[in-house]
Amino acid sequence: MAYCQVRRAMAQREAWVEGQRLVPALRREGALKLTGVFLLHLLGMCLFTSGFLLSRDQVDAKSKPYPRQGDNNSSGAQYDKVVVMVVDALRSDFVCIANDSGRGDESFRATRAHRRALPVFRDLCGDTFEDRVRKRCQLYEFVADAPTTTMQRIKGLTTGSLPTFVDIGSSLSAKEMEEDNIMFQLNRRGSRVHVMGDDTWVDLFPNEFSERFPFPSMEVNDLHTVDDGVSSLLHPAVQSGKDWDVLVAHYLGVDHVGHTFDIFGREMLQKLEQIDEEIRRVAKALEERAANEKEFEKTLLLVMGDHGQTETGEHGGNSHEETSTILMAYRVSPESAEWLGESSPHPLASVDRACPKVLNQLDFAATFSEMVGLPIPFSNVGQVSYDLWSMGMRNDLGDLMPEGRLLKEFDSVLARNTKQVNEYLSTFLLQQSSSKLLSGNSAEQFLSYQAEHGATMEGFESKPQGVNIQARVEERQKYLNAVANHARAIWTKFDFRLMAVGILSNVAAAVIQLRDTRETFFSFMKTNRKVKHSMVLYGLVLSMLSFAMLSNSYILSEGYMVCFLITTLLFYMVKESMDATNNGPSQICLASLLLLNAFMCHLIPEHSGDIWNGNTQKTSYQMNYLVSDALFLVATYLGLIQMRKKGSSVINVKEFFYLYASCLAVLYSFLKNRGHQDPDAVWHPAKLAKQIHGLTGLSLAWLVYECKLRSSGTGKPKGRLSFAVRAVFCLLPEFYILQMGNGRLALALAYLQLFVSIILYVKIQFFHQRIDLELICTLLFGLYAAQIFHATGHQCQFSSLQYNSAFVGFDTFNWWRGAALLSLNTWTSHILAVLLVTILYSRQHVKKQTVAFLAFGFTFSMQSIFVMLCSTIHSRHLMVWGVFAPKFIFNSIGLCVLDAMILAAYALFL
Repeated sequence: MAYCQVRRAMAQREAWVEGQRLVPALRREGALKLTGVFLLHLLGMCLFTSGFLLSRDQVDAKSKPYPRQGDNNSSGAQYDKVVVMVVDALRSDFVCIANDSGRGDESFRATRAHRRALPVFRDLCGDTFEDRVRKRCQLYEFVADAPTTTMQRIKGLTTGSLPTFVDIGSSLSAKEMEEDNIMFQLNRRGSRVHVMGDDTWVDLFPNEFSERFPFPSMEVNDLHTVDDGVSSLLHPAVQSGKDWDVLVAHYLGVDHVGHTFDIFGREMLQKLEQIDEEIRRVAKALEERAANEKEFEKTLLLVMGDHGQTETGEHGGNSHEETSTILMAYRVSPESAEWLGESSPHPLASVDRACPKVLNQLDFAATFSEMVGLPIPFSNVGQVSYDLWSMGMRNDLGDLMPEGRLLKEFDSVLARNTKQVNEYLSTFLLQQSSSKLLSGNSAEQFLSYQAEHGATMEGFESKPQGVNIQARVEERQKYLNAVANHARAIWTKFDFRLMAVGILSNVAAAVIQLRDTRETFFSFMKTNRKVKHSMVLYGLVLSMLSFAMLSNSYILSEGYMVCFLITTLLFYMVKESMDATNNGPSQICLASLLLLNAFMCHLIPEHSGDIWNGNTQKTSYQMNYLVSDALFLVATYLGLIQMRKKGSSVINVKEFFYLYASCLAVLYSFLKNRGHQDPDAVWHPAKLAKQIHGLTGLSLAWLVYECKLRSSGTGKPKGRLSFAVRAVFCLLPEFYILQMGNGRLALALAYLQLFVSIILYVKIQFFHQRIDLELICTLLFGLYAAQIFHATGHQCQFSSLQYNSAFVGFDTFNWWRGAALLSLNTWTSHILAVLLVTILYSRQHVKKQTVAFLAFGFTFSMQSIFVMLCSTIHSRHLMVWGVFAPKFIFNSIGLCVLDAMILAAYALFL
């Protein structure tokens, strides 16, 4: 008997030794699989992005200056001076109804109040005043092309081209314009251009202004600094009037109020009243100067928005609210100076009339250029607007020149416009890079338009005596409309071949993940009834997560739905806990997770339209910051319990760093909420944040060093579990100060979830020898990542990025540092989810660890595949740029962050 026991023990020992000998090989194999999955995901994202978010190739050629006045091919300027007032995010229904019927009663009443806040537009262009006043003013619904962000709209307005959606990625970092544009042509002509307001103008045109007064555009919580600064500069400039030809004043207050609050609050009404007063003061000053100085008699005042905004203050997409804004062109004349001082009341029926005309922003560059005597920018694909151009052809009485002469002049204008478009298309089609962008059909379509138009115009030229000027004008307009419409089509054209290859790359990654997962989990289906049940539930939930990506309604409400799915999985685990050995503690832990899930669900907005704006954050945080700090301290204490060794009664250096950083984080939160502003104080929030950054970096560097010592065998072996736990809780103070508003409360609750999960799965070993529950847990952890992402105030929308986190601890902005802090703020959820999987499988065999990570990543891979399919199917959907494209971008970046974290955790802790 003893001999048999010895032989059995020796056999087990030999098997263990053989298993240990295979560990390095298995580890290398696992690392190769995880790396391959990461590379396939990265390749798929790049390929799909190349086909889905195409960029337009730029043409660097410049239009030649017009010959001097008197030459047969010259173009005279209608105006000597121009004042351009840009009101950022000026919705069209702040001024008039822009074909925007169908709203609910509450929204309709609110917007009626806002329309009454800008009476200056009615005073200048309303139909209740003399005809001479109305003829000198044109009011348009000014329609932008997506993307509706400031930098792209300035590009479009000054070049007459179509910036593409991929340009939105650089909307936070404007680069110098290389294409021909209005500002370049003004500078080349010697015009004196002054700009004040949004610093995007100076970033795009650094060498084109004779005077510049930029204000930072990223401080969205600052509602008045930019507008007050512009006002203090604009009015003295208008009063002096001797050293400028063009004034550009860009107001940001309306946009910042929308971002910080919404369009319905008192703050928006006050801001619109301020803008109304600014426009009125400028118009009156110009009229008075025109009455006294001949230099101001030919002055044009332009008041415009660059884009609109939604009711919650967002913009960037192509909804009607975001693309519809206002353009008012007012030809200054001394006759009306006496009545511009005060607003004239109008009946409500007059207020609610529709905007009389529509003008595309694409046509602005060509029209403006002809009005001020500039060559049309070389890359322009818009056409000169007859109504706006002809306004400058009126005499002092408001009468137009004879119709025949006016049409002849406009025909010459359109001839120059057509020649410029033809030259641009010829150059564009000849570029090798553009040939790759355009399909053969698209290039042939452009050429066919040119040939057809050329043949028609030759027919007119062959009969000069009987030529019909009106027919010539209509033919040129028809041609320019066709070119513009086709340009819109090809610059939003998708390369479905690249998109398909990108999807297949992600499918290949999912196959690798599924193969190992199937060998471990699916092989028990036939012999284990519980595994079969869990597989059915796993398949149903994963199918719901995947196929739901085809619905824009689900994408908008994803966070709320994730909580429902987590509840479903937890109730299934409660049922299965009845068979567990330690079912009492297990059920207590599961009940705690259900309670925490309910709290987390309460923090998630039901719809992305309810994204936390500044007002919501401020109010919620005033109510909940004490609860957040208290729960954070509880999480800190629980983390200390997990980090400490059994029997140890002395706090070591690593634990001291952790506790000190946590105390600083609580103090930071308290002082930040109290509005502590003294920069010289020792406990200023910025100084505390810098200390937390340093302590977190030092703790992580120490942790990596110890992990390297363990792996190299030069130091005392440490438990892999302790390393992973230390990593999670060392990051807690850093994550806490980076979250905004209720995000800190959500983060504290997430850490409590994580602690209970460690107790349930590691201490109690809830799924020990339960393959069915392990599979459900890998899906549950993936849902936790999505839940934390939404509960901390994030959405798959660019407007939900918490840019303030890039300034935590710093007053100035640095791109690399800001990107790192913003990334930590945005992807806290994915980092915690990976570390949770690492902790739970740190004591398992290396092969099991690899399978766990592959199964965990499989959930995200499937969602990524269906997001790509959804974007492909809905590529012409109304919400493609507003919902599906942002979802694809956030999902793809999140997937790559997850893969990178898995590789880092696998290399360091397992």
